[in-house]
Amino acid sequence: MKTILFVFMLTISLQAIFAQEKLKCFWSLYQEVHVANNLPPNSSPMTVHCYSGDDELGSHNLAVGEEFNWHFCDHFLARTLFACHLWWDTKQLSFEAYKGTWKKPATSTFHLWAAKSDGIYYNEDKNNQTSLTKIFDWQ
Repeated sequence: MKTILFVFMLTISLQAIFAQEKLKCFWSLYQEVHVANNLPPNSSPMTVHCYSGDDELGSHNLAVGEEFNWHFCDHFLARTLFACHLWWDTKQLSFEAYKGTWKKPATSTFHLWAAKSDGIYYNEDKNNQTSLTKIFDWQ
């Protein structure tokens, strides 16, 4: 009887521990991706559509100052790929928002993509999200 009770309590404890998303990533890194609308005030909304081979994250209309984000465990063989397509007025852009690779392990688990009027910027520093580097021009 004590053994059954012990196994039951252990099972409940482990479920509570692994219920936290970051701890589910046993063989890989927990990743966060954010797509932010940092366009000028009074700009029209920006539409964001992100997806992977396994996950359809849908289309989202973001007002200035809003963001869309998601998190996941990178595939243990680093095969995860998420792409996004952004539309703003007559401008648009498709890009790889996250691409895992076994050749170069992820140096960061935080990925911020910010749309500005002149293009798309990127940052991996969760503690300094104002330091952005321009990566793409709008098309």
